[in-house]
Amino acid sequence: MAEERIQETVGFNKSRAFRIRMSEDSMSAWVRQEPLSDGSVPSAEDLRNALREAGIQQGIQTEQLNKIVAGRLYYTEYEVAKGRPAIDGVDGAYEFLVDTHAKAKPVELPDGTVDYTNMELFVPVTKGQLLVKYHPATSGCFGFMITGKLINPKRGKDLPPLRGKGFELSEDKTEYRAAYDGCIDYRNGELTISRVFTVDGDLDMTVGNIHFSGDVEIKGDVARGMLIEAGGTVVIGGHVGAATIEAGGDVILKGGMQGDGSGTIKAGGRVEGKFVESASVACGGDFTANYVLNCKLNVMGKVHISGREGAIIGGSVQGMLGINAAQIGNEAQLSTMLIAGPGDEINDKLIELKKTLRKTDEEISILQKGKQQIENALPMVQERNRLLYDKAVQALAMKQAEREEALAQERLLSEQLLESQNAKIVVRGTVYPGVMAQIALKKVAIDQLLNNVCMLYMDERAVVMQNF
Repeated sequence: MAEERIQETVGFNKSRAFRIRMSEDSMSAWVRQEPLSDGSVPSAEDLRNALREAGIQQGIQTEQLNKIVAGRLYYTEYEVAKGRPAIDGVDGAYEFLVDTHAKAKPVELPDGTVDYTNMELFVPVTKGQLLVKYHPATSGCFGFMITGKLINPKRGKDLPPLRGKGFELSEDKTEYRAAYDGCIDYRNGELTISRVFTVDGDLDMTVGNIHFSGDVEIKGDVARGMLIEAGGTVVIGGHVGAATIEAGGDVILKGGMQGDGSGTIKAGGRVEGKFVESASVACGGDFTANYVLNCKLNVMGKVHISGREGAIIGGSVQGMLGINAAQIGNEAQLSTMLIAGPGDEINDKLIELKKTLRKTDEEISILQKGKQQIENALPMVQERNRLLYDKAVQALAMKQAEREEALAQERLLSEQLLESQNAKIVVRGTVYPGVMAQIALKKVAIDQLLNNVCMLYMDERAVVMQNF
């Protein structure tokens, strides 16, 4: 317990006394009144003067002084002054007035299949809508000691403005409003409003092909022969026929796709759908569906076929990071090719990239020598050599840009190869004869019925299979 100062102050004559006690932190003071020998009664002002003489300037409780003196309250301490602690400021904070998290996960049904119909991939906003409100940091409130000394508060910290695009910021930098109709996304401190091209019904020739830099949502079906090119995500609520879909982001097929042998999907991100039949799919992320029939899949992530009867039947399916399904092939022994990890084309591409880099390095060396020769000759024939020099610099820059692009592709492929070293094929149910499996460029032909098998590359000779 902190020590306390005790001070006795004599009132308007030497026979009157108030005993005053002040806390060590100078935040409280108490007084004890003693009766005067001559029977006189001091006033509240006498007590106030005694407090001032003791150095107490602030927080004096006037009503308490009156009560002590008028009530002749003797020999008991009463609190007569109280300081006020400082109130620290509050840090700045963002208040989001729109839910920025779309319901992007499908619902798993009791049979293990996945229902994509109720997925919400976009959170729509309208032009001018208030999205985020910033509450600036506050400076807090000063406190004081009973001696009159001020107590400084700690000021709150302000947050930096949100990064991103597609919004307008008020002059006082506290309100973020949508600059146009679109959908909102907030990740890692970055707020983005993307324009969404929406077709409320079917996409057919009456609507026309779509070429759009943002996200695309088709609420109905997509007819045969239609083309969708999107810089962002493509979401289709109905069925897709033999159409072409190209997306910089994800492709979500809530109703599935029947490609009739000519339907294609290319996605920079993942592809998810109820099913895909007779189509070609290439994606940079994972592929998920309830079944795949007679398709060509080139998936840089994992291939996962959902449900207790999730099947891959016919065609060729490659998953760089692995394949997981309940059934491979069928009783008719339809030819089905599975590739976990890289295929031959990956290694071929790496070899080609290395050749390109070697050739590019040679060309850069020649251009650098030519540029140096022109630099040395510049003072002699100024105008002609200046034109040659500018052309050499331009050619060198273009060739160096080509080299950087090839290096980036090589690094990406090398990282994907490294990540795919542990790729395997897991079959939760049955593998039928007629299936060819390839892992890390080693192949095995399945000529008998297998159940609950995991295929993985174990040595330099062949694909090893384990039951589970």
